Amino acid sequence: MKKINASLVEADFNLKAAANASKFAWKNFRNATLRRLFNTVTDVGSDALGRKSKDKLLQLRSLEAEMEKIYSKGKVCNNTNTCFPLNPDLTNILATSRNHDDLLWAWKGWRNNVGRAEKEKFTEFVKLLNEASVENGYKNAAEDWISSYEMPVESFKQLVTTLYFELKPLYEQLHTYVRKKLMVKYGEDKFPKTRHIPAHLTGNMWAQTWSNVLDLVQPYNKTSVDVTPSMKAKGYNAMKMFNISEEFFTSLGLKKMPAKFWEKSLITKPANRSVVCHASAWDFYNQADFRIKMCTVVNMEDLITVHHEMGHVQYYLQYKDLPVGFRRGANPGFHEAVGDVLALSASTPSHLKEIGLLDNADEDYGLCCHLSHLM
Repeated sequence: MKKINASLVEADFNLKAAANASKFAWKNFRNATLRRLFNTVTDVGSDALGRKSKDKLLQLRSLEAEMEKIYSKGKVCNNTNTCFPLNPDLTNILATSRNHDDLLWAWKGWRNNVGRAEKEKFTEFVKLLNEASVENGYKNAAEDWISSYEMPVESFKQLVTTLYFELKPLYEQLHTYVRKKLMVKYGEDKFPKTRHIPAHLTGNMWAQTWSNVLDLVQPYNKTSVDVTPSMKAKGYNAMKMFNISEEFFTSLGLKKMPAKFWEKSLITKPANRSVVCHASAWDFYNQADFRIKMCTVVNMEDLITVHHEMGHVQYYLQYKDLPVGFRRGANPGFHEAVGDVLALSASTPSHLKEIGLLDNADEDYGLCCHLSHLM
């Protein structure tokens, strides 16, 4: 309830600020920067629901908190009544198990226990979110979100469609190759005639990446780019992974993490309470307090994620002294792009060799191994 009350106080402030800004004919300002700043103040997102009904805004925030609680406490229990939370247990099963039935049990169990519990709440949440967007001057939440990219909705859709068809030929070849490799491991009978790859076989609960099944699909056996064994052999822990990440950024001339970052960040899963372990970076808008929340596990995937999240914090540090309305990414996609570009740079074979995690990267570390890295 504390979080809900805090969000309602914030919403009240945002609505008052928007009302004050709306007293000016800001759309007619000649200064483009000032127009953009006023636009960020008057567009209050889902807080706009509070103009229509404070009770509905409370309902929206309550649903959000309830779904977060369900997600953070979700577990899957086996026949012996041993229960497994998402992190690290189910995540580890998806990443490391090569038993088809175990993978399906973990993937399906999570969705049955968490997805079903959230389904009705999520449906109502979306309805209220759309109402808020209408109140904010948009047709629906989708149009509201697209507005962040500062282009007409149809132009945005066309751009995404163009990018999709540019990537499609490469992705289809990659998809076909990976599917064939996984068929060899699990048998063709485990794959539907629709030709898609069953999500539980990708090594990731959300099928976001295939890096955890690299051992099954990499095209060459000469060199593995998975440095997880090396990390464990060298005694890596969560703090070491964060220190390595900070060293990477400072080597580029970027900023060190502020003192409060190390004091306030949550980088390992707490033993005494349930938390949403999905990695995230946070800006507390006071120019000093920036944090990462992550239940770090010692493996290569999490090492890359640490760099990604710290990339977000680096972006926060770059714009921390701008007006509050500009202390955000140029658009949501740009913030993610910053994190991904920096994380990709940190995961190259040459960098992994430089920090001592890829000892077998020899002089002719060529096409075969770079293809494995790109996988």
